[in-house]
Amino acid sequence: MESRESWGAAAPKNAPEPWAPGGARGLVVHWVGGGAMGLHAKDHSACQAAMRGIQSYEMNHGYSDIAYNLAACPHGKIMEGRGVGVRGAANGGGVNGTYGSLCLLVGVGDPISPTFEHSIRSVQREFFPGSLLAHRQVNATACPGDEITALVGRIRDTNIVVQPISTLTDTHPQVGGLAGLYVALSALSKTIGSGPILKQGSTGQAVKDVQLALVGGFGQKIAVDGSFGPKTTEAVKNAQRYFKIAADGIVGPQTRRVLAAVLATRFP
Repeated sequence: MESRESWGAAAPKNAPEPWAPGGARGLVVHWVGGGAMGLHAKDHSACQAAMRGIQSYEMNHGYSDIAYNLAACPHGKIMEGRGVGVRGAANGGGVNGTYGSLCLLVGVGDPISPTFEHSIRSVQREFFPGSLLAHRQVNATACPGDEITALVGRIRDTNIVVQPISTLTDTHPQVGGLAGLYVALSALSKTIGSGPILKQGSTGQAVKDVQLALVGGFGQKIAVDGSFGPKTTEAVKNAQRYFKIAADGIVGPQTRRVLAAVLATRFP
């Protein structure tokens, strides 16, 4: 993430406010709007200048700082706004204290490149797991335009919402606390890559292992009970869709490789 200092942010007028109790539970996507910015055709220094311009405008119109928690530019950079540890002021609709805000540095007529999809997914995965919404879904506004709103919808339809690991023991206490969960998932990353083909109707320890991988690696809200039912099938399909493999709900060799890779990354 590019720091505030790197793009030349001014000091805020007031100390930032904390998140509402329970913290952020999702992400709202915005755009700058207005005319085309043309940043995709310029070097990154133009994006830094745009951030300074946004901050200056907003601080001159009643805000104590730039309103957004984060911004994303066409060059694939995630840029720190207010930051991820405090509430933003961009969402309105009573959700500034419960949803992070990400502003895409584009206006009307700018191309919406695949880089922005990657940025949205990365910010949600790393900083604001939970619900994913376009600004117009929480407030009366045209932001972030039709194309970005459709992009947010496509991401949401194929998304895997990764819960922070600290919350998983609350919903799945059977795994033995935070330390036990980490150890179990780390060990599972070394074995889940091979095993029997599983599908709806399968039962037993192999199913439990897959369910735990889906819970810990992908944040799927399913029971770890060894019974491969409709909810487990849908969770498997979510993982398959996310990695653009056949979404058949069957745990075969390719799906097992995906499960193993994700667990190895999150729980080395």
